[in-house]
Amino acid sequence: MFRDILNMALHNAGNQENLAAKMDISPSALSKKLKGEAGWSENDLDVIFRESVFCGQCQLRHNQEVAALSETIHIILKNKDAEQKPLFKKEKHDESV
Repeated sequence: MFRDILNMALHNAGNQENLAAKMDISPSALSKKLKGEAGWSENDLDVIFRESVFCGQCQLRHNQEVAALSETIHIILKNKDAEQKPLFKKEKHDESV
């Protein structure tokens, strides 16, 4: 789904250079992000979500999907730096019994 949103943002911007300018990054930095050689910042994602406007007929569905994906990605980014604790502790079994 992110690829669809990204493609729509690129289409609406006209080209990579225009989208990069809206993201306040260089075209080469955007190219690296598109190739997976660099990560996306929250600002990058906000611009992409803002620029990915679909036709009126599918706008509501798109808005709901984008909002859900945007919220999910923001939660992941916020939790990325948080300490990752295992959900379950491994129990030690006393095998001497």
